[in-house]
Amino acid sequence: MELFFFLFGLLPYTIETYFLRKAFDYKKPESVESFHDQFVSVHVPIHKEPPEVVLQTLESLKKQDYKEYEVLALVNNTPCRHLRKPISKYCQESEVCKYYHIRTHGFKGGTLNKALELMNPKTQVLAVVDSDYTVRRDFIKRGVSYTQKGWSVVQFPQDYRDYPNTLFFRAMYLSYRYFFAVIMRMCHVLEAVSFMGTVGFIKRECLEKAGRWSDEVITEDSEMGLRINLKGFKGAYVDESVGKGLMPFTWFSCRQQRFRWAYGNAQTILKHFWELTFGKNLRAKQKVAFWIQNAVWHTPLLISLVFSLLGGWLSWLGVGLLSGFLLSRVYSFMHIYRKLDGISYSDAFIALLFYFSLFFPMSYAPIRAFLKLKVSFYRTPKSNVKERHLYIGEFAMLILTFIVLIASLKGKRWEGVYVCIVSFLFFVCFLVFSWLGRRPCQLLTSSKV
Repeated sequence: MELFFFLFGLLPYTIETYFLRKAFDYKKPESVESFHDQFVSVHVPIHKEPPEVVLQTLESLKKQDYKEYEVLALVNNTPCRHLRKPISKYCQESEVCKYYHIRTHGFKGGTLNKALELMNPKTQVLAVVDSDYTVRRDFIKRGVSYTQKGWSVVQFPQDYRDYPNTLFFRAMYLSYRYFFAVIMRMCHVLEAVSFMGTVGFIKRECLEKAGRWSDEVITEDSEMGLRINLKGFKGAYVDESVGKGLMPFTWFSCRQQRFRWAYGNAQTILKHFWELTFGKNLRAKQKVAFWIQNAVWHTPLLISLVFSLLGGWLSWLGVGLLSGFLLSRVYSFMHIYRKLDGISYSDAFIALLFYFSLFFPMSYAPIRAFLKLKVSFYRTPKSNVKERHLYIGEFAMLILTFIVLIASLKGKRWEGVYVCIVSFLFFVCFLVFSWLGRRPCQLLTSSKV
């Protein structure tokens, strides 16, 4: 019976590994070379951001090689006048950029819903750009060229600029890139492209049929992308960098961001569990792709520790889940990712270790979402600000690991000892990267894309 539970734990990650290989079948979709202009409304949500960063974004959008478009600078829930005034002044001097100071609730989704009311009535295509992204001059032109090819959602990869050439930031960059190099390529092949919240385009007609942005799900972008697919619209992932933003300045900021992603994706799974599992609007391969996409920031470590403490067949289920997770991630980073992007073994390895260092938010956030414990929106700082670094969660998991280890040694349950050893290895990754990224970086000054 122990073997059955162990194999049952391995099963979901075995299926995941099989489908991750579909990323090798990815071919960059073709666009329309000549097309008629459609009116595009670019939405830029801005919440307590440094004006100098926002102005770089607006400047890049103002210089687009495109005629029919507008840029909505949506300064939301920002009471500080010194943060708003430079943006307002810039927009007053621009024919393209329009400034709006609004107060909303419901995370970023509330701001994007307000933008739907403010945008030009003749808008046919919407684009969303984060306030720290500088985009290429042909950003809008490239997006529209794909919407006229028949795609309702066009998603470009998120990319990053102005980070120091250090081991810490290289590992972070490569860890971020993994999602777009592997997961999004797989999703395109399986016809399950979602929306990632920035440097992406959505046709207005499909957004209207899917409904307004969710103001309850903290990752409103991916949740909207799923709803659009449930309505039968198709998306394209174009693996071409058209804009670059700013990465978190410290490991702790990245940790908080990862918690938000893991929590929001878990909310999406819970909200659409029936459609993702039993519904008829998605084909089987699409369901698998969306499950993988929304679970990529989750790890079963905490569940495996609890199962090991409880003992019995559950402990073997925990071993199976954790072993499947490890094998899947090692294979996808060290083989699939390395082959697809042509990176070295060492680069793939440090990206994997950085991914493992964020084990706590990826373990805890799904459980918190399942218990429906609300969280506040954490804004990733776009400047060198001091943050209060609290690692209460990691400390609690370390105590739990020692408890499980003692109980397992006392009961001679070696499967529990194995889970604890893996947990300690994750803690080593956490200690290394939290130490390397303990201080805010000094950004480079270049803003070239």
